[in-house]
Amino acid sequence: MLAIAVLAVVKPILVLAVPVVAAFVYFIIRPGAGVYALVGMLFFTPVTINLGWPGQASTYVFYASLALAILGRIVRALTRKQKLSEAAWILLFLLPIMLTGLVHDTSFGGWFTNAKPLLVLVVVSWHVVAEARLDPQRIRRAALMVAWAAPALFLLAAFQRIAGYWPVLDQYAIARSYTSRGDAARSAAIMGHSILYGGYCMVTAVISAVLTPKWWKVLLTVSLGGLLLTGARSAWLAAAVALLIVFVIRRPKISFWGLYAGLLGLCALVLAMTSFPHAVDEVVAAASGRLENFAESASALARQLRVDLAWRQIAHTEFSWWWGLGPGALVAYFTVTKTADNLAATFDNSYLTLWYDYGVIPVVLFAVVLLAMILRKGPMLGRVLTLGIATQILFFDFYQWPLMIGAIALAAGLRQGVVAPPPEASLHPVTTPVRISGRPRSLSRSRHQM
Repeated sequence: MLAIAVLAVVKPILVLAVPVVAAFVYFIIRPGAGVYALVGMLFFTPVTINLGWPGQASTYVFYASLALAILGRIVRALTRKQKLSEAAWILLFLLPIMLTGLVHDTSFGGWFTNAKPLLVLVVVSWHVVAEARLDPQRIRRAALMVAWAAPALFLLAAFQRIAGYWPVLDQYAIARSYTSRGDAARSAAIMGHSILYGGYCMVTAVISAVLTPKWWKVLLTVSLGGLLLTGARSAWLAAAVALLIVFVIRRPKISFWGLYAGLLGLCALVLAMTSFPHAVDEVVAAASGRLENFAESASALARQLRVDLAWRQIAHTEFSWWWGLGPGALVAYFTVTKTADNLAATFDNSYLTLWYDYGVIPVVLFAVVLLAMILRKGPMLGRVLTLGIATQILFFDFYQWPLMIGAIALAAGLRQGVVAPPPEASLHPVTTPVRISGRPRSLSRSRHQM
């Protein structure tokens, strides 16, 4: 208590660190509960703002995620005798990335700084998959936790569109491109970037459509509404591909409750049109403009230009084709070459950026892992969610964004099937000796009657 009092006098904001550290220790000791904290931290931390702390919020999220995942696996190894050697497959992906650093004579500090998001991706995915194998339902509950936040974020996104600015995000943004001044016609909720919020809405739309929890139609509606408000065409395409697959597989039938939900949605739309006609007109105009200029808009043309530029540098020599231009080459290039279009200083293609920095081998391995997650047998949610993510990251770089790393890890965990009871449990009766009136007697009853 004395230490807390001293902190309150010296620097009051540090007092907040006390409950944070206590919660962090608890989630390390209880890795099962730590999964919810890990997913929530990756999805809902606003990493585009800075309230005065040193460094960027995404760096803190990455380090905290690494600590939760690694320490959580160590605790499981001690309590459940799980072998840490199962993580050896991580080296399969990291080895060519490490070799690239050696080939380009990159210092360890420089290599770690640039490869940190990829390291977080593989370690967190390993942890989530391992926890999913212990309790698949826990990962489904974590997915539903993510989905149930969609209504609140949709209301915030709608307010941003009506007000014409992003509260808090505009005041404390780390760059102008993460504010409403970049494009006031698009919403970002708490994510600070419309593409990120679009990716989140794509994830929640797929979760709602596949898991169909209570009020799933509401969750699906607000997810689709959020997608519309973002104006993120990459998320639109990803959601369309994923939901089309779900529709083909599920073949939903028209029901009374479905019609009732559609009627309620129509009424809500009419109410919005009458209450906020100007805002609705802006949304429709912005969405139609994004669709009409799908390949001719300023962002689309800039993306095509940067993709061509990246490919020319990759294919310049056989060495750069195999080993890329070195860890951090993209950051170094855009540090020297300033962009005049006020758009993100990236190539807007995750596969191409990975190739540009680390060469062709990591790209092939990453693509093979994604294809395996999509094509191999397993629960539909994990497979379809992976398909949506793999589609969207064709049009932006996901490495620096904890939300998308969390989405990939969650999809990997959701691929782990729900453990079913053994067949003999329901096929063979269970004989229980019972004594009635002093004479032994066998009572046969099946497990489902117990």
